[in-house]
Amino acid sequence: MSDMEEVIATCRDTMLTALEKIGGQSLICSWTRRDGSVVKMMLEIRTSDQTTIGDAIRSMDDEEMARRLVPNVLDALGEDGQPSEDGVRDWLEMPESYLKY
Repeated sequence: MSDMEEVIATCRDTMLTALEKIGGQSLICSWTRRDGSVVKMMLEIRTSDQTTIGDAIRSMDDEEMARRLVPNVLDALGEDGQPSEDGVRDWLEMPESYLKY
């Protein structure tokens, strides 16, 4: 296991322990490295059969995309200007229940 993998595993385990102790469903940790870059790590507990936004999009037809997807994308990803690739990926991995429309 590389040093990076070990750090990620330690962070994940620490976050899981914190969630268990407070009874939470999700936790976001953020820290700044010495070089000034910011690292964010999110952990969300959900059932394995829960449909994600990405899963929902894959099963949408054109009409449903126009009705549900476009308004949600504009709401969720357009708030702070152009979204980052990581922001889009994080949004696609959220549970389908996060879709407002």
